[in-house]
Amino acid sequence: MIPQSKFLELLTSEAAQYPHFRLKMGANAYDLIHENGSVRGVLYQTSETQVEMRALLTVGADGRHSRVRHLAGFEPVKTSPPMDVLWFKLPKLGTDMDAGSGLMGTIRAGRILVVLDRFDHW
Repeated sequence: MIPQSKFLELLTSEAAQYPHFRLKMGANAYDLIHENGSVRGVLYQTSETQVEMRALLTVGADGRHSRVRHLAGFEPVKTSPPMDVLWFKLPKLGTDMDAGSGLMGTIRAGRILVVLDRFDHW
């Protein structure tokens, strides 16, 4: 398991090897370009301008409540089991043990504890 930010860094560094790859950070998609029943790009805005970007493949990596997914008319499949999750970050101290694989945890009667080693924090 790796942090999402590290995974996205890996994807973008690999994709950057392709000459026509473009990544726009800090841009807000507000519409998709549709032609002949297919998505052919995205309309986005930055703090300075509105831009049309055409593409054979448009990827929206805009999170759980994805605007791009909504604009494309996709409904996510709801698979989450009913549970409450408490998610927080703790500093990693020099005296802490090494998680090895990056993941530790335990399961007990109706309770699950997952600890993710994020290198500089838990």
